[in-house]
Amino acid sequence: MKMISFSGKRCRCGIVYVLLVAVVMLSGCAWMQEQYSSVHAKLAGDAGNAAPLTNTAPTLSTVSASPNPTVAGKPIILTAKYDDPEADLQQGLAAISINGAKPLTIAFRTVYPSGLLTLSVPITPYARASNLNMALKIRDDAGNWSNLVSTVVTVE
Repeated sequence: MKMISFSGKRCRCGIVYVLLVAVVMLSGCAWMQEQYSSVHAKLAGDAGNAAPLTNTAPTLSTVSASPNPTVAGKPIILTAKYDDPEADLQQGLAAISINGAKPLTIAFRTVYPSGLLTLSVPITPYARASNLNMALKIRDDAGNWSNLVSTVVTVE
């Protein structure tokens, strides 16, 4: 950053210049957020002449948990291979059910049509030594739910 000097002293214009740069940078960020929102709205079929999303649900396969076995009170990492040809998981939602209980939901975002989804799942410190059936499914931006995949986690 250059400082403007006048007769060997710093000019107050230098400070104003720095403030103006900060304002421009902040407005640039807002502009980028606006552009992202506009693109996302078009992808979601909410703006302009964009085509609406189709009803093709994402698919999950090859789910695993680590560490397995684990101990009560420690989080585990669920990893599943996903495939979503429409790449409409910008506002994805994962639903994880443990032993058939009400699902825990975790929001996530990805722009890739396929890859590995990695989610950190808390295990309550009150969990007893047992085998936990971890079931996972994901929802895309159009509201389509994937197939259900599951794995067993041993709590020692």
